[in-house]
Amino acid sequence: MNNIYQKSPFKYQTCVLIAIYTLIPLILMGFYKNGIMLYFKDLVKLVYIIKPLLFVLIAFALGMVLPLIFRQKDNLKPLIYYNLLISLCLSINTNLYLYAGMILALDIMYLLFLKKVKINFVALSVLIIGLTSYFVFNSSFLNHYEVINNHSYGIIDFLLGFSVGGIGTTNIILILIALVVLAFIPYYKKDISIMGVALYAICCLWGLVAGYTFTEIVELVCSYSVIFAFVYIVPINQFSPKKENQRYIYTAFICFITFISVFFFKCQFGVYIAIIGVNILSFFEKLLLKKRK
Repeated sequence: MNNIYQKSPFKYQTCVLIAIYTLIPLILMGFYKNGIMLYFKDLVKLVYIIKPLLFVLIAFALGMVLPLIFRQKDNLKPLIYYNLLISLCLSINTNLYLYAGMILALDIMYLLFLKKVKINFVALSVLIIGLTSYFVFNSSFLNHYEVINNHSYGIIDFLLGFSVGGIGTTNIILILIALVVLAFIPYYKKDISIMGVALYAICCLWGLVAGYTFTEIVELVCSYSVIFAFVYIVPINQFSPKKENQRYIYTAFICFITFISVFFFKCQFGVYIAIIGVNILSFFEKLLLKKRK
């Protein structure tokens, strides 16, 4: 969602709002899974219930206020959208003060200069905040229930979002419903999303060769926030190719790198690393082509 909509302000406003609306069920699911459910299982105190919503509220507030401060109203709704995506991708164990400070700094950098750079702002922000949280606070993606449940999930659990992942990125059914809705939005690159989800699922079938069970293969597909990333983050217009053949190559590379990082290294940040890696490769490719001319 970016300045590609400038020719039609009405379409721009409508498309961004629809994309934001599709996140509401995922926000509510994250609120239930990481807050309400834990409280009723006597795993957290009452005050802990609102923590998943605090990530979203901080993201929303910064997205609303900063573009007005910097007099960039055109970036208001895109920044809200990007911030909400970031808030849903992070671990529930992320320190709120660290999160608020870092997303504030990243938003300011985006408004000042990052919006002109073809590096996926959402993936970059998730990587910076997530890795900082991991190395400083040793935070994992497991909430209290997931720690004691010891990953004993069935296929239905994975589809309904009761598995390890970002605050609001695990419910595959809701994400696929959102994909259907988003596919009808003008300029949404549904070919990237559909190809990415399908190709990644096919790659995961390699697990059969490695002796994985069907449930373990479903876990590879549904976990690590990969499906969420391919539906919401990878296709963002500002950071993805415009030409059809380039989009196919872009998606295939991200799929391959993501699969390698997830299958062999169990990397929770694999898909974000893949997105940034392909962005950087694309940048150097364009730089070399300019030099040759």
